[in-house]
Amino acid sequence: MAAKKTNYTPYLIGAGALGLLAYLFKDDLKTIFKKSNVPNDEPLIIGPTIPEEIITPNGVTTVKSEISKGLNPIGTPKEKLNLDIELKPGMKGQEVAKLQQILNRIAKITGKPSISEDGIFGSGTSARLTSMFKTGSTNLFKAYIALFAISNAAAGKALKKWFDVYKTYLSSPELRNAARQQYFKNNPLI
Repeated sequence: MAAKKTNYTPYLIGAGALGLLAYLFKDDLKTIFKKSNVPNDEPLIIGPTIPEEIITPNGVTTVKSEISKGLNPIGTPKEKLNLDIELKPGMKGQEVAKLQQILNRIAKITGKPSISEDGIFGSGTSARLTSMFKTGSTNLFKAYIALFAISNAAAGKALKKWFDVYKTYLSSPELRNAARQQYFKNNPLI
C-alpha cells in the first residue's frame, strides 16, 4: 500500500498570511510585547501630557492625555482629530496642540514669533487667532484652510490678500484640495 501524500499548500498559505499580518501590524506588536517599567494600573505615556478630568459613575477621575509636540508625519489619520469642534480659550487637548502647530507654521510664513505648542488654549493662542481672524476661536478645518491660503498668497507675493484666498477655498472644494496638495508638496510635514 502506497503512503498517502500530505498537501502542505494550506499550511504554507496560512504561514504566509500570518507573516503578512505580522509585517502589517509590526508597530502594534512591538507595543504589545515591549517591556514596561510603568506599573500595570498606569498607562504608558510618552511625551508631554495634560491632565483631564473624566466624570465616571464613581466620581471624577483625573487622567493624563498625551499631547504630541512638533509635527505629525503625512498620513496621520485625520479621523483621530476632531476637525469641526470649535476651539476656544480654556480648552485642552490634541486638537488645540494641532491648532498651535498650524499657527506656528503660519507664523513662520508671516515672520511672527512662534507660540507654545502645549495643547492648552491660552492667551498666546487666543491673541494669535484674534490677530488673524478677528475672533478668538476657530476649528482645525478653518485653520488648515487659512494655512493653505496664507502659504499660497505668500508664494504669489500677495500675502495681504490671503483672506480673499481663504474665502475662495472655503467655498470651493476643488481649489481647496489643489491648495492642500500644493502645500504638502512643498512642506511635507504637519
